[in-house]
Amino acid sequence: MIARGLAILAGLLAVGACDRAAPTTGDHAVAATAGDRTPGAAPPPGATRVAGEHYVVDVVPPSQGCVAGTPCDVRIDVFALGAYKVNVDYPTKFVPTPTEGLAFEAPARLRPVGVAAGELPVRVRAAAPGPTTLRGEVKLGICDAARCENAVAPVALELAVR
Repeated sequence: MIARGLAILAGLLAVGACDRAAPTTGDHAVAATAGDRTPGAAPPPGATRVAGEHYVVDVVPPSQGCVAGTPCDVRIDVFALGAYKVNVDYPTKFVPTPTEGLAFEAPARLRPVGVAAGELPVRVRAAAPGPTTLRGEVKLGICDAARCENAVAPVALELAVR
């Protein structure tokens, strides 16, 4: 009986520790949404999706496409699945693959959305009109009550540049 009580107490402490590492939005009951979506929803039109065992990453193009020579904002949505949460202590980032004719501006920080999602803006600038492919890796950290793990999601997104 005492051992069971200690096990329950240890579990509650582990959950509490994980909650402290979770993003604070003032309300931990906030749904896991990014870009006004939930992790189970289909990706937006034109987006690409990479799914891991405990996460989903969507790379979302700008709704109006890109214009050559001007900044173009791509959004990367990161969702932790099940009991997992996005680890805000891990520097989630997009590491671009160098692409001729596509410049990447200063990297942005993950903006937590609830405890299980985040948005990572990526600003690019295409040199010329025509199709180009943004490629790279999203490096992220996710945690459940027992442990944290790091993941690397290789991503690619076709951009229409006018």
